[in-house]
Amino acid sequence: PKTKSFRLNMKSTISLFTRALVLGTILYISIRIVNNTLRGTLIEDTPLWMYLAEWSITFLAAWSVLVLLHHISVWSSKKGIHPLKEILLVTLVCLALYNFWMFVPILLIANGGYDATNFLTVSLLGWLWSLIYYLSVRGKQLLDAYVETKIKSERLEHERLKSENRSLREQVNPHFLF
Repeated sequence: PKTKSFRLNMKSTISLFTRALVLGTILYISIRIVNNTLRGTLIEDTPLWMYLAEWSITFLAAWSVLVLLHHISVWSSKKGIHPLKEILLVTLVCLALYNFWMFVPILLIANGGYDATNFLTVSLLGWLWSLIYYLSVRGKQLLDAYVETKIKSERLEHERLKSENRSLREQVNPHFLF
């Protein structure tokens, strides 16, 4: 029993890690593209280690956001939270975590690396990509729940029809006719 539980947890952890890797990479590339476009430069004079450090920080931010979004989706599906409150909670989590992960290290690593353009880009793109991810995951959960409910109702309908059929056969019993 413990090994099966461990395998399921390991599988979900690897899946979450892969999703964070994809989300972090998409987020980092989109932030770079938007920031460079706003600054009017295609490539900055930044050493490679700085790009790797920024990407690593973005990946860690995406990882922490996805872990919390996973917990929010499980919690809200159990509690039946109103969708607007759920979106507000997701927004607050994204903004807080992305700003913490992206700007505390940038302020420590890069001298003068903080600017308003970077702040807005990270905040808005991080929130947007995370919201798209969250809505797709939540949509899949809701669709799965709908399909499960539909299958259950069809089973109950089938059982009801079988019961009616059995009851009608018993009424047409040959002993009843004579």
